[in-house]
Amino acid sequence: MQGQHSKSDSRLTKYGSVAAILPGLLIAACLIMISGGSTDAQIVIKPLKITTTSLPDGARGEPYVTFVNASGGTSPYVFTILSGSLHTGLSLSAGGAISGTPQSEGTRSFTVQVKDKTQLTATKTLSLNVIHYPRLQSLFPAPNSHQAQVNTNVVATFTKEVQLPSTRDFTLHGSASGRLSGSYSGHGSRQLQFMPSQPLSAGEEVEVTLTTNLYNSFDGLAMRKPYVARFRAATSGSGQGDTWNEGQRFSGALGIEPTLWSDAMHLVDLDGDGDLDLVTAGNDGGTSKIWIFFNTGTGAFVDGTVLEQNDGEVTGGWSEVLTGDVDNDGDIDLVALMGGTGDPSTVFHSIFLNDGLGLFFLGSTIAVRSQWDEYYRRGDLGDIDGDGDLDLVVGMVEYQRRLLVYTNNGPGQFTDPPRRLDLDHIARPVGLADFDNDGDLDYLSTLTNGDASYRIYANDGSGNFTIEREFGGSVGAATAIADVDNDGDLDVISAGWAPPWTTEQGNTVYYNDGNMSFLVSRAFGYIEAQSPSVVKTGDVNADGSLDIVVGGSGQNRIYLNGGFGNFPSEGIRAFGTGFEFDGVRDQHVLTQTLALGDIDGDGDLDIAAHHGSQVFAPGTLEARNRIYINQ
Repeated sequence: MQGQHSKSDSRLTKYGSVAAILPGLLIAACLIMISGGSTDAQIVIKPLKITTTSLPDGARGEPYVTFVNASGGTSPYVFTILSGSLHTGLSLSAGGAISGTPQSEGTRSFTVQVKDKTQLTATKTLSLNVIHYPRLQSLFPAPNSHQAQVNTNVVATFTKEVQLPSTRDFTLHGSASGRLSGSYSGHGSRQLQFMPSQPLSAGEEVEVTLTTNLYNSFDGLAMRKPYVARFRAATSGSGQGDTWNEGQRFSGALGIEPTLWSDAMHLVDLDGDGDLDLVTAGNDGGTSKIWIFFNTGTGAFVDGTVLEQNDGEVTGGWSEVLTGDVDNDGDIDLVALMGGTGDPSTVFHSIFLNDGLGLFFLGSTIAVRSQWDEYYRRGDLGDIDGDGDLDLVVGMVEYQRRLLVYTNNGPGQFTDPPRRLDLDHIARPVGLADFDNDGDLDYLSTLTNGDASYRIYANDGSGNFTIEREFGGSVGAATAIADVDNDGDLDVISAGWAPPWTTEQGNTVYYNDGNMSFLVSRAFGYIEAQSPSVVKTGDVNADGSLDIVVGGSGQNRIYLNGGFGNFPSEGIRAFGTGFEFDGVRDQHVLTQTLALGDIDGDGDLDIAAHHGSQVFAPGTLEARNRIYINQ
């Protein structure tokens, strides 16, 4: 009865039928009046209904998630599909989440029912449209592979037909040769093929970019996300990594001056003649220098260019020189990173552009802002935003806790100021690589304060980095990235000592399980009084597996891969004859840096190394470059 009063003068008013008597009631209300008080308390239970009016479009073959929402009634809610169906690959959870990866396209309508705690129900008919955008289905050679033939074509297979690309939309950058020239085929088909005009160098790494300008001519739909991947060319030849003949020594007029420290060495084709030239750099008495030596085609080098910068009031000098085709004109350019601080008006990174014949001119500079940057910078080049050109990522080795990202605007002009990622640790930069195989380049650094470990910053595809994974209880003095166990994902090689630099840990491999969970190998190699300064990977015995080359104080070592990332003791080799002064071995001698490449053009990997003294004592060692030929 409506409006009935109790003896206590409390009042209960019911609107409509009583729910306990008539199940299915959609509207109920209660009004409670406290006797003698001046305040009424009212609770209104609103009608149960689905509030979602539309669903966002999905993309075929891409992860999808959205939610159906409800209000009113009494929670919790349970959602089901009453009629119709979702696209194959999608499902509706009891909590209202529509998720999965749709495998078909088009618009589908379906009716969703929501049921509340009291068994009340409400329904709504919704529609979901799934669009079929062009999407990469496979790439040949496969990402992270290192067995591609030097004359390989590159084939990209898509889920639907695409137009013939421009050179900026399907771009290949060779680490030793710059942007590759060639021809394309497959217009209007699901398979585009790039045919390089020149073979790759043995062991050369190639970065492939497919941009969002690749589109279908019938509906005008383009790729929604760019794709970037890397692979390496295979090695061949007779060299097995067992015997290394010392070739040319670079000293005096032809080479680095005595006692000069060098932090850069690259084997790249600077003059476009098909053989590998040598780039090395360092600081010589207050002047930063880059030395260029041209390969005659026989594995012998002749003097080339010396690029100099008087450091003036700068503390430091060039700390690293990177090589890559930053202006996309088909040759290798140089990016010299300043390693010191000083007057911001005179401290800058330098971009030296190649004229195609190995002659360089200063193309642009990037200001080094002392309030952002501090001493001893390390960097890497790679297409982090998927637009077809090489971007620059710079990290500080000491003091500062930040990562600077300079995107390339096309002709080798980098954004300035850069995007800045503040870190919570002192980081030693390692480099760019796609650790999660999602088609973009992530960033690896080491944590050297507190508990030393490695950290991966995942890329969202647009060059924005966030912390994704941390692993390892220690880090090496040098680090490399490569797929040493041949499973298609990238592993991390840690060479030698770890902070606080008093305990030798040997070399360690962190194996990537494909989900960026890293399983650690047992330590191998390195003995007392041997500390590494550089580690590289390459297939030095041409057996299809990547080997590890470590240089440092004491004997340089090569660790041959026994298969699947195992490095047995019987696979250890050495190169270099050791160093003596007046018949006494100099314990301070070390290999400061090295590079791998096919110097003599026979298909196998040779070594270019810079040796020097840790104590910089004039006369104790003539610092020089040396060439070691794989026999």
